[in-house]
Amino acid sequence: MALPSLIIGFIAGLSSLLLFAASVVGASLALPLLMLSPLPIAIGSLGWGTYAGFTAAAAGTVGLAFATSLTTGAFYAFAFAVPTAYLCHCVGLSRVSDDGQNEEWFPMGGVFLRAILYGAGLVGIGLIVAEFDPSRLSSTLSDELQNLPNAIEPDMEETVRRLIGVYVTLIPYTAPMVWLAIMCFNIWAAMKIVRASDRLRRPSTDFSGVDLPLLILGIFIAALIVSMAGPPLSFIGAAFVGSIAMALTLIGFITMHVITRKLQTRTILLATLYITTLLFSFPLLIMLGLGIADLGLKIRQRYIAANPS
Repeated sequence: MALPSLIIGFIAGLSSLLLFAASVVGASLALPLLMLSPLPIAIGSLGWGTYAGFTAAAAGTVGLAFATSLTTGAFYAFAFAVPTAYLCHCVGLSRVSDDGQNEEWFPMGGVFLRAILYGAGLVGIGLIVAEFDPSRLSSTLSDELQNLPNAIEPDMEETVRRLIGVYVTLIPYTAPMVWLAIMCFNIWAAMKIVRASDRLRRPSTDFSGVDLPLLILGIFIAALIVSMAGPPLSFIGAAFVGSIAMALTLIGFITMHVITRKLQTRTILLATLYITTLLFSFPLLIMLGLGIADLGLKIRQRYIAANPS
């Protein structure tokens, strides 16, 4: 364990801690800061090795626990610090091939699968431990909103209550979606940053070959059935449904990037897709369908094989 790795890990952990703490105290940029809090850990791990990554995770967790509370420190550790360090450790794993001529790297699909399963388990178990009660939370949020001066018009009160109830009910599905998106973005961004600084040992940051086993569809269907059961078991099922759905949606976006490579209007097409997604969200369903189709029909592999350049 080299001293520079420990120093970099400590600095990365402190940076992550500050980003997370700023989001907790209610800064105006709370959500972006929360989303970026794993990035320093990912950069430290990918650029300076596994020891730096886990040192950053430990430093951030201990520092946050002392600065705030053990509960906040534990949440930070399980939700961001430890999974980031572990997933980046997997990204950096390699071995010499059987013929001794090449270096084989841990497949990005394997990293992706671990993120899917961890995120689903994290949210499902977290909701059970927290004794999540959608009806009680909806009522509390509605009452708090009603107590705010000039918050809502009286004739809109019932509509707002229903909307709050819908959003709260969807939390077991949406929470793992958001978590997986945050993890994927931070690992992708860290790989780009470390690659630019010439410290990334992994030879490629191309995600076009990321794949998932077909078994994931079976897990998705089973989780969908379990999500229809009563709480708390339904929370586990819903979390797996949300996590896998987001994963397949991301696969859909990757597939779109691959199959539009030779189109002259590719930039305009992709820009329109992302802007429309941010404004209306319905393209997410289209990308989910494309991701499922790619998983079964191997659309990307067929396209790459037909267009090797």
